[in-house]
Amino acid sequence: MAKIFLNRSIAKEGTYSLRNGATRRLLLVINKINKDIECNVPFQGSIGTLEKGNTSFIFVNEEKRKDDRIIFVFTDNGYGVSFHSEAPIFSATSIGGYGNSESTIAILNEGTLIECHSYKNRTESDFYLTDKEQGFVKVSLEEAISMLHSEDIQEI
Repeated sequence: MAKIFLNRSIAKEGTYSLRNGATRRLLLVINKINKDIECNVPFQGSIGTLEKGNTSFIFVNEEKRKDDRIIFVFTDNGYGVSFHSEAPIFSATSIGGYGNSESTIAILNEGTLIECHSYKNRTESDFYLTDKEQGFVKVSLEEAISMLHSEDIQEI
C-alpha cells in the first residue's frame, strides 16, 4: 500500500499524455485505479513502468501488496527539469519544438528538489520539494539555493 502523490489530476480510468512533436517520444501516465486522482492528494496504490518503442508509460495501479513507500509521480510540460538531492527512480523526456521545450515524466522519492526551467532559461526556475506530508511543495529561490549549497561541494 504505497502512498502516492501526483502533481496532476487524472480522471478515473483516464490518461495524461505529453509529446513535443508528432515524431517525438510519447509520455503517458495511465490511471488504472477505480477512482479520480486529485492533484497533490495522497492515495494508496502501486506504480508500474514500461518503455516500448517510442513511448514511455507510468501506470498507476490498484494496490497489490504491502508497501510502506511514499512515491511521487511528477509530470512537466515545459522547458525541462533538473532533479537535485535524489536521483529519480524512473524518468523519461520528450524533447523538441520551439525554444528549449522538453516534457518530462518521473517517479521520485521523498526529499527530491525539482527545478523547472523557463523558456530558454530567461527567467529564474521554479522549485518544488517532495514532502511525505504535503506532497509537492513549492519552495522559494532562496530556500532552493540553501538546499543546493548543502550538497557536497568539492574544494579546488
